[in-house]
Amino acid sequence: EKMRNMKGDKLKYMSDVVRRLLWGEVTEEEREQWMREVEEAHCGEVLERLSDEGYVDRRLAGYKAWDENKAFRRFVEEVERIKKRRQLRRRMAWSAVAAGVACLVGVALLLVPERQVELPVVEVRNEVVVPGSTKATLRLAGGETVDIRGDSMQITGKGKSHILYAGGKLTYAKKEKAAELVYNELEVPVAGECSLVLDDGTQVWVNADSRLKYPVQFVGEERKVFLEGEAYFIVAKDSLPFVVSTSRGDIRVLGTTFNVKSYDEEVAMQATLVEGKVLVAQGQKEMELAPGEQGTVTDAGIMAKRAVDVDEFVGWRKGIYVFKKQPLEDIMRDLSRWYGVSVFFQNEGLKQVSFTGNLKRYDNINEFLDVLQRTGDVKYRINNNTVIIYE
Repeated sequence: EKMRNMKGDKLKYMSDVVRRLLWGEVTEEEREQWMREVEEAHCGEVLERLSDEGYVDRRLAGYKAWDENKAFRRFVEEVERIKKRRQLRRRMAWSAVAAGVACLVGVALLLVPERQVELPVVEVRNEVVVPGSTKATLRLAGGETVDIRGDSMQITGKGKSHILYAGGKLTYAKKEKAAELVYNELEVPVAGECSLVLDDGTQVWVNADSRLKYPVQFVGEERKVFLEGEAYFIVAKDSLPFVVSTSRGDIRVLGTTFNVKSYDEEVAMQATLVEGKVLVAQGQKEMELAPGEQGTVTDAGIMAKRAVDVDEFVGWRKGIYVFKKQPLEDIMRDLSRWYGVSVFFQNEGLKQVSFTGNLKRYDNINEFLDVLQRTGDVKYRINNNTVIIYE
């Protein structure tokens, strides 16, 4: 009630403070400062309740107990009852006016309208679509491929002794210095993900429907990798620059944390900086980013940058999607890659419906779609792994 009485900007700010405290996304200094703000805004009780997992479960218990199939059947029965009552009144009016043709009119009214409005009582059940999982194909320099599945497995054979896979992460161990570049390629399918540690200690999380080509060992005057799709990087500090090359431009750094998204179907490549400093380059043009900024490069070479909430663009790495007034078309494009579904919109206007909210990356897609449906703007069906969005 206290938060509801706040004005728009204050409510938005305090909601964000409470969210960050719950997710542990603050430093100790920030925690002390923000806890003071929480108390001053009389939101301490809100934070305490939301910190109690049992409280949230209890509040949701009513929703979980709701039988949507029973409710839909009752809805159909009520519509049928109303329609029949209206038909009866209509037939009586016609009988009073035209008694001579009451039989013919009555038959017509009895048969035609009921065929038009009859709604069959059906079981309303959506397919459950589970999230993606760790899976990828590792393509070695000699052309041999290794299927990566699960959290751990042994990678054995000639030339593979330095490649370890455990805890869902590929690690390239140090070995004797190579004289030339030798590349491996990690291909992550739709509904997949995989992470790896490169030869220099750089950590990379590769998202669904993406490819990363990288040297087994970095040799030369730069550390360069090639990306198609999306990946999150924590670059190990080194005197040699680290370069992520995409079809739309390059990102150059020395040691920093950032996200790169460059799918062919997207209108632009996005580089979102979390920490450090990066340089986005396209041909002779360059653009420097500071933490909290995002640089974009289109196919035509148009460059731009803006300040963003980085959680919206890197939250997937932490296991959560954050949407803020985002068009449904963009949301479903991202989710289709992770959940491996096709998406069909009943009309073009539905693509522009905006949504604000969060989705746990490892929840079923139905969790998000149920919340979306409760907004009243759209409904959904899932059939043969296709999500149908309709009014």
